[in-house]
Amino acid sequence: MNYYQILGVTASTSLSEIKKAYFRLARKFHTDLFSQNLSYEIKEIIEKVFDKITKAYQSLGTEEKR
Repeated sequence: MNYYQILGVTASTSLSEIKKAYFRLARKFHTDLFSQNLSYEIKEIIEKVFDKITKAYQSLGTEEKR
């Protein structure tokens, strides 16, 4: 998946909409939202997903990096 697909946006999406998409996903997948009783494997998967979301936003969230 590319960064646009991860955030669910297109190349023509405005920066404010990209930010909204990121925060919507962050509220859903942030690692602090999940129980600490989860297995190590599940926690690792959640961390990887959130890391990809964050990297996508860091790359698409500014006009210079797009």
